[in-house]
Amino acid sequence: MNYRNEMFNIKTRGSYLKSEFKLIRDVAAAGILLTSIVPETSRKIIFLPMVIAWLIFAFLAGENSFIKTFIKFDIKSYSLYLWISSLLIFNVIGYCIGDNISYILINYIRFIFYLFMFLYYIIDKSFVSIKNITIFSISCIVFSCISTLRALSIEPNAARILATGKEELIGELKGMIIGGYGFIYSLVFVSLAVFGYLRFQRKLFAWKNVIYIAILILFLITIFKAAFMYALLIFIIIALILLFKIKSIPALTFTAIIIIISSPSLHDIFIYLGDHVENEHLSLRFHEIGHLLKYSSAEGTIDLIGRLELYRISIDSFFSNPILGVGGYYGYDGYRYGIGGHSGLLDELARYGLFGTIFLVFGIINNIMYVYRRFEIKEARTIYFCCMVGFFGLSIINTIFFAPIGAVVFFVVPGFLYMVYENKAT
Repeated sequence: MNYRNEMFNIKTRGSYLKSEFKLIRDVAAAGILLTSIVPETSRKIIFLPMVIAWLIFAFLAGENSFIKTFIKFDIKSYSLYLWISSLLIFNVIGYCIGDNISYILINYIRFIFYLFMFLYYIIDKSFVSIKNITIFSISCIVFSCISTLRALSIEPNAARILATGKEELIGELKGMIIGGYGFIYSLVFVSLAVFGYLRFQRKLFAWKNVIYIAILILFLITIFKAAFMYALLIFIIIALILLFKIKSIPALTFTAIIIIISSPSLHDIFIYLGDHVENEHLSLRFHEIGHLLKYSSAEGTIDLIGRLELYRISIDSFFSNPILGVGGYYGYDGYRYGIGGHSGLLDELARYGLFGTIFLVFGIINNIMYVYRRFEIKEARTIYFCCMVGFFGLSIINTIFFAPIGAVVFFVVPGFLYMVYENKAT
């Protein structure tokens, strides 16, 4: 009898410790996401200890899950390790040049860390934790939207100024908690997840859905006020794909062909938008897109022709050395070194060629496919698929390696879908 009681007490203490470890793990995860989402909260002195704490308590709370996620050989994890290793080797041998190389490399590693973090929670089957952390993350996004809108009411171009990254321009904006480029584009994907969820609802105006509608409106107003035209364009295109339930690569290809064929007729829509939008940056870009659709050329535009030229620079650099690229130059004058600086995928191919990029692409795709297959509800799969199409679209037309984008795309979006669709998460 005493032996049984002793064993029972040991198991009870063990279960209690596990629950405490899980609590600390989840608090650390929430802190990591907060400092990644809320502008001006990220500091090394805060972020790194939380990452270390999360790793320690993730191991203690779920040793087997931790080993399966980070240690056991698996192509979806080790391909990313190979990518990180190649970057570090390139840095050591001097193949990376430019300002703040160490900061950039840490940001790259941080970008994919959220992917590993979500993967761990799935393997550990910690669905309640996913739900709680996602709710907290969406609350952080809502707060950041409100603070960003407040700042934009004072300085309408604040988000665009922050996107330049130039200290001489952004000095006066510090302390206003303004969501910049990374935050605004991360909003696109969580907005698509919420829109997709509402799209498949039979009772759209149920009380819970009304909250999601209000959140979606707040997100879209923030994107619009920030005046990032390509963010709006990605949302509109993927929202239309969700609206018509296009959920396969062949169907997407067919849709793209139809859009290309009908592009001249879309000219009037963009010209109309350009004529009626008050923000001069949005107006200019709508007119330029309309010009491109009508004449199939960017000649005569101001911003668009420059952007297309930067894409061409990266493409030319890649083809000049497709295996190892031309070197990892980082900086505002990257075009002088063959790096356009305006396309996440094309720039990586130009910097490091196939050798330094294929592991990243393969790792992300494999992890996305793994998460996709874990969804049991087909609507969740459709929404997740469309959000990831938007993410890869962004990687072609703009830069992607920002902490808010990584946090939202790899954790908040799938976390939200688990929360609203999967029975185990509720």
